[in-house]
Amino acid sequence: MAAKGSGRRPSWQRVNRFYRFVMSRPWTIQAQIANLPGKERKKVFVEPVKEWKLMKGDLVEILKGKDKGKTGTIIDIIMERNWVIVEGLNCHYRRIGKMEGFKGTYVASEAPLLHRDVALIDPSDNQQTGVEIRYNEAGDEVRVSTRTGRIIPTPQMTTKENDHSNYIGM
Repeated sequence: MAAKGSGRRPSWQRVNRFYRFVMSRPWTIQAQIANLPGKERKKVFVEPVKEWKLMKGDLVEILKGKDKGKTGTIIDIIMERNWVIVEGLNCHYRRIGKMEGFKGTYVASEAPLLHRDVALIDPSDNQQTGVEIRYNEAGDEVRVSTRTGRIIPTPQMTTKENDHSNYIGM
C-alpha cells in the first residue's frame, strides 16, 4: 500500500493510459487479457459524437465494406469507440473445437462498424435517411426523418420497460 502523501495510488486505483476498448466488456477476462500490464499500444483517437441518433434495435443499411447495401438490425453499440454491431453482417468466421479426428466447427461473429458507416432506414418507405432530434407536443425528444419529416419510433429493445440496467435484486 502506498504511504500517505507519497502521490502514488495503489495498483487497483491506477488508470491504464494505454487501455484499449475491445469487443468484450471491460470487466470480462477477454478484455483484461487484451490489456495486460506492460502492453503499450498507440492511442486510438476517437472523434466524440455529440448526439447518438442510433439505438439498439434500429434497422440500418451498411454504407461501406463487403456487406455494402445490406440491411440489418443493430444488436450492440460501443460508444467508447463509436462502434455499431449489426446482426448477421460484417461477419468473420473462426474455427473452434479442432482436435485430432474432429475438424471443428466454424462460428460466425459480427465485427464492429463505425457509426458513420451505417445509415438509418426510414420505416415509412424503407430508404436510408438522416435523423434530427425534435420535441413533440408532450415535450419528449423524438427522432425525425430529415427526408420525409415523419417520426422514427424508438425500437422496442430500448424502451424503459425492457431496460434492466438499474435493476436491484431483492
